[in-house]
Amino acid sequence: MNLMLNVTIPIEGFMALRNAIGEERAVVVARALEHARIQGEAELVANIYAKSEASLKAAQLALQEQIAQLPNREELKRFATHEDLSDLRAHVLRLDKKMTVGFLTLLGLNLASSAPTFFEWGIKVVGYALR
Repeated sequence: MNLMLNVTIPIEGFMALRNAIGEERAVVVARALEHARIQGEAELVANIYAKSEASLKAAQLALQEQIAQLPNREELKRFATHEDLSDLRAHVLRLDKKMTVGFLTLLGLNLASSAPTFFEWGIKVVGYALR
């Protein structure tokens, strides 16, 4: 399906047209062709825009239908058991611990270049705390 519209007159064609029908008529024909090309491109853009709007509306409608099928908060409260929630909490805490260890490891690697000053600072802080 070819929706492209492109009409151009090369200079040789324009010169031949000018020689055949005269310069004024050739200019009028060239302008009419240019106007038709612009109008055709505008119609092509409008057609593509209308198709994209229609597909967007269809996608939004499908998404709204999917959201309507999802359980709401009351249904989740009714079907969620205490065991399910405790399992979820355990998974979240385990993930939190892993993230904390990872963050501290990265922090330690960033501070490795300045480790001697970091240790001196730590010794001073501990010394002040013990006084």
